[in-house]
Amino acid sequence: MSEAGGSSSSVVGLLSKAQQLVELSHLEPYPEPNDVPRLMVDAGIDSADRPEACDDLLWGRLIEARQSKLDSEAELKKKTAVGHEMQRWYESAAERDASAAQHLGRLVAELRSLREQRQLDNADLDVLLKLRQGQVEVEPAAVVTDYSQASLLHQADIVQLNTVIRALGSEKVNVLKELKNTKKQIARKKWDNERLEMIGDDLVERTKYFQLLRVTKRLQELIKGGAADLHAAEINNLEQRHEYSAKAHQQKLHEKRQLMQTMRQRIDDKVAENQSLQLQLNDVDFRAQERSKIHDIQRGLAPTQTLGGSAASANSSGKMQEIVNVRKLKDIVQVQAHERDALLAEVNRYRQRTFPFAGFQANETANNSISSSSLSQRPIQNPKAFHRKSKS
Repeated sequence: MSEAGGSSSSVVGLLSKAQQLVELSHLEPYPEPNDVPRLMVDAGIDSADRPEACDDLLWGRLIEARQSKLDSEAELKKKTAVGHEMQRWYESAAERDASAAQHLGRLVAELRSLREQRQLDNADLDVLLKLRQGQVEVEPAAVVTDYSQASLLHQADIVQLNTVIRALGSEKVNVLKELKNTKKQIARKKWDNERLEMIGDDLVERTKYFQLLRVTKRLQELIKGGAADLHAAEINNLEQRHEYSAKAHQQKLHEKRQLMQTMRQRIDDKVAENQSLQLQLNDVDFRAQERSKIHDIQRGLAPTQTLGGSAASANSSGKMQEIVNVRKLKDIVQVQAHERDALLAEVNRYRQRTFPFAGFQANETANNSISSSSLSQRPIQNPKAFHRKSKS
């Protein structure tokens, strides 16, 4: 491709140069000396101008010198005119050469674009490719995606570029790690320097303290080596304290175990007491149900108890007796309801007290037994009162 382009450009250059030579062949680059206007100089001199003291030989030489000077001036003017004409021809030739070069450049550019277009038409063909969705990095459009500016790259190139990117990234990460380690080492050195400075200041202060310390007899004994006995006594005291602490710990542990055993015994007692109270509650419920049944029976038999006498008096007395009995039964039911509520409240109170708290005293069991006995005796008195009121 490059060789063909070079040969074509050389051919075009030769053709353009030949055309320029043909166009300029009718022009003469340099005019003939006869074409230049000759400066007409009158070389004759009047003899009156001749000095008296000048001989013929000297006068003849003067005339020759004057004539040669005039000829040289005429020749100079002629060459100057020729030079101006050559300059004008050069400028016109340069303009023509520049315009020809521009025209040649345009022609070469058109030729190159034509060849590229021909090569593109031969190589740029429509090919259908099946690509995965993740491999297409062109932003999709709403209707039809334009892939005219897209480039199809081989997977190996992508992998290679990713490898290069990862390598560069790993290098940068390593550089950052080195910077981090360097900064860490610098901070560690600063910290060590500060620590050593503080230790030095502490040692200086201690030295001043020991220098200004007042030396006593005890301190002299300690300096001379009397600290061994003092340490032995301190160790003995610590050992005795340790033995005492161990014995106290064992004693407290024994007391806690005994307290745990007593608490378990109390829990068992409370569980048994709760069971007995549950049985009593069941008995109270059963008796209450029996009493309600008796009330229902009495209410149903009350009209049949008033027999004899006249019908009107019997009806009126029967209604009166029924009203009285209903009133009495209501009073009895109200009293028994209050008693039952009180008993249930007491049972609940006993249930709450049966939880295993450590603050209970030993006399609570006696009080619970007394209350349970009174609870078991109370429901027995109510049927007697009920029968007594019913008889009345």
